[in-house]
Amino acid sequence: MQVGMLLLIIFSLAMFSFATLAQQDLTEILLSYPACSAECSAKYLPIANCGLSDLRNCMCTNDTLQYQIGACVLSSCNVSDQITKVIPVSTTITQTEICNGVPQPWQGDRSVRASIIIAVFTFPIVALRFITRIHITKKLWWDDWAILLATVFIVPNTILPMYLSHHGFGTHFYDVPPANIPMLEKLFYVANIFYVLVQNIPKFSILLLYLRIFPTPEFRRKPYAALTWQACHTLGFLFAVAFQCVPVPSFWDPFITDKRCVNLPVLAYMGAGFSIFEDIVIMLLPIYELKGLNLGLRKRIALILMSALGSFACLISMIRLKFVIGYGTRIDSTWFNVDVVIWSEIETYTAVICACLMCIRPLILKYTPSLFPSTKNSQTTPSSSRHLHTNSSEAKVSSWIRAERASRYSERLSDEEDIEGRNVAGEDNKGGVMERSGQGKGGGDGKGQIRVTTECMVEYEMQRVASRRAESEVSTIGELMETGSKENLNDRFVLAI
Repeated sequence: MQVGMLLLIIFSLAMFSFATLAQQDLTEILLSYPACSAECSAKYLPIANCGLSDLRNCMCTNDTLQYQIGACVLSSCNVSDQITKVIPVSTTITQTEICNGVPQPWQGDRSVRASIIIAVFTFPIVALRFITRIHITKKLWWDDWAILLATVFIVPNTILPMYLSHHGFGTHFYDVPPANIPMLEKLFYVANIFYVLVQNIPKFSILLLYLRIFPTPEFRRKPYAALTWQACHTLGFLFAVAFQCVPVPSFWDPFITDKRCVNLPVLAYMGAGFSIFEDIVIMLLPIYELKGLNLGLRKRIALILMSALGSFACLISMIRLKFVIGYGTRIDSTWFNVDVVIWSEIETYTAVICACLMCIRPLILKYTPSLFPSTKNSQTTPSSSRHLHTNSSEAKVSSWIRAERASRYSERLSDEEDIEGRNVAGEDNKGGVMERSGQGKGGGDGKGQIRVTTECMVEYEMQRVASRRAESEVSTIGELMETGSKENLNDRFVLAI
């Protein structure tokens, strides 16, 4: 019994000694903080009821406390001291001494997963577009080259989230190793440039597709105007993003303090607003032209679905705008900007998908023709049925003309045999139907061949009859031409989508 009590006393003394040593160690660690950082810690640690005996569990698992201390350092400490001493030293001590081994929250894997999943859907759809254009329609145009350029630029946007998360993106700013901050800023700078390119180039592709489908001069003025606006917008924002800080290296180099930067939140809001406006304009542009097409119910449903895809891209831009609010103003940017990056990826990939889905219809038609019946075989519209009726009427008239010509020709041959050898007056026939073609033998005995010249008159009469019958079938030739032009436009639209 006495031995047990002795062991308990020895264990209690040992634990007290270890606790005292631990408190001394933590005290020494806190004293090693820079003065400005130590003042912020002394200000907020008592408020959070963190004692030296429980500092590790109290501080390292309390994100609010760490955020308050970090914000205090950024707002109260000298900028040059922050860069050279306060932030590197304080962050290193916190990560390696106090909170070493404590699991830290990380959501960088969210952006990586989102990038991989949506890329798995996007790149096969782009491949299907080019398979359709090369092997079925057998022709590439400017809209195809534009979407190919967008696909080339979207590849870095697929890889960049992996590098960002590897260097600390998705963690709180106070958990990012100080040595990784310049590389993170460089990756953000490159990602912003590629975002501007991939966001706008698919819109060029859709507008060029409109020019390829709709040949009417009245409509083509609208895509040309939209292309001009799109070019100005793309070049303007690309310049603004590339030179958002002057000199440019000051964007990622914290030691360059003599710099000028644009208002990043305003730039982000303007970019999002212009993108939504452009999506709406591109979605509404072809509606008036599509109303004049002779399309069946299924094709009209397909058009509605394509318009819905355009509205979906616009909806994605609106959702992204929600997360853009506060962009560039939050201290903990490596944590809160994860949602901005994810929705920016979804927005750009969706733009490429919508531009490609419009062009893979011929491929679907080739292997599943029942989904999209041919326009030429459709009898659903009055104009198409009128066109088919007109074609059959013209065929009947042409057949009747050929039969009449054959009948008249046979009658002419029989008439020539009957009148050959008969006497004819010296002057030409007054009606102009028969004339003397030569003198008979025997010195003016009046015998010779007589040629019947009624063929021209009969053919003229037949043409007049054919014209009257054609006019009875079709009210005007202009109506027939109008019907034909709509059918040609239908064919162009079918080949395009």
